[in-house]
Amino acid sequence: MFFNTPSWSILKSFFYKDWLIHKQSLKDNSINYGILWPMTFGFSFTVLRKNIFFASSQDAYFGSMILVGSIIVPMMVVAYFVTFDLMFDLESRKHILFQTSIIHPRWVLLQKLVFATCYTFCICMLFFPAAKLFLGNHFIIQHQSWLQLSLFMLLATFAMCAIQQTCAAMLTINKLDNYWIRFNAVLMNMGGTFITTSPLLTAPFVGRLLFLNPVLHMTEGIRGILYSGHTSITVFTCCIYLLVIAIVSILIGWHVFKKRVDHL
Repeated sequence: MFFNTPSWSILKSFFYKDWLIHKQSLKDNSINYGILWPMTFGFSFTVLRKNIFFASSQDAYFGSMILVGSIIVPMMVVAYFVTFDLMFDLESRKHILFQTSIIHPRWVLLQKLVFATCYTFCICMLFFPAAKLFLGNHFIIQHQSWLQLSLFMLLATFAMCAIQQTCAAMLTINKLDNYWIRFNAVLMNMGGTFITTSPLLTAPFVGRLLFLNPVLHMTEGIRGILYSGHTSITVFTCCIYLLVIAIVSILIGWHVFKKRVDHL
């Protein structure tokens, strides 16, 4: 079996190495994005802005629905932080070339993707208990399906990390500014992060473009689990789409990485 082979031992060593590199940043990012972000952003949307901008809304869940969509920000930032080690390594140290000389490059990229997913998931899952503890009754959840939410968040972070890792294999340092403005920011702002965009799905052209945005499926899936009757896409559809996006991203990443390092 694969788990008893030398390749598995090597992958475990690579995973442990990544853990040692990011161990300190896990603590800092957990505080910044897992605790402080839902506290500050949650207070803004569920307490302050609820009575200013959403006062006319009859939906008691509206401010909380916006808050849970904002989890895309820490998810995207943390996933970028971990996966783009690949790009910086390819631009300078090229340590990954040593790793790929020991084990097949695809296994190396998968190991890095699994680590990035675990790292991002652990930080992002702090979001919900931190928001609930700090905001109390201001953070309203209609259905507390924690197991379903955890499984969906694992899939969402896997898809997000797969997308970011593929982009890391494509880009160079001098293209990072445009990458955030033209790609990440567009996905984030058009994916229901700060406002529910699902009603626009019925628009002929805009609706099709929005449906292709994987971030929209992340926010719609989370809101579909926590709030019934507030989404236009079913949770099942979101799961299938994110799984397809993750697989396609992985395949593209393998192809791009092969061309970039010219491995056999």
